[in-house]
Amino acid sequence: MLSVDNRISRRPISQQELEYLTLFTEVLVNAMEIARARAALKASETRFGQIAELSREWIWETDRTWRYTYSSPAVERLLGYQPEEVLGRKINEFAPPHLRKPVIASLQEGMRREQRVEALSMRLVRRDGGEVICETFAVPLLDGSGTCIGYRGCHRDVTRERRLETELLHAQKLEAIGRLAAGIAHDFNNI
Repeated sequence: MLSVDNRISRRPISQQELEYLTLFTEVLVNAMEIARARAALKASETRFGQIAELSREWIWETDRTWRYTYSSPAVERLLGYQPEEVLGRKINEFAPPHLRKPVIASLQEGMRREQRVEALSMRLVRRDGGEVICETFAVPLLDGSGTCIGYRGCHRDVTRERRLETELLHAQKLEAIGRLAAGIAHDFNNI
């Protein structure tokens, strides 16, 4: 609220002065709205930055050619690279050589259809040569006209989970073989 007082000179405020005051008020209101929007944007950027830094999942963005344009710090824990070392490199460059073409083909198909990528299993090669198994989730980034210009997503390390699943399956097979052997031994004893 802006209040105008003319008690000292006691002369009427002219129409032009009122127009200037109105214009000044509008400029002031716009400046305040811009300041609020900048504060909200800064808070949002801080919130996203903290979430990305604390997440155990590797959060990333790519362009249309699947080149990384953003990488969270989790890439260091997952693959052994600094985030800036990943930028500009294609997603399939981190896949084992024999899997690079299938990986990019499945990703390109998703981009062509502008679809979400849900739990796509990928093998990625660490800096030290070891491999990790990741589940990849991503959503298309659309420009103002609705055209897909890239993807935003995350890689979640599921190597331990898959190893435990394999061990469980192996234990179940051994248990089944043990039951079969016990049954056969029981049948031989009964003969």
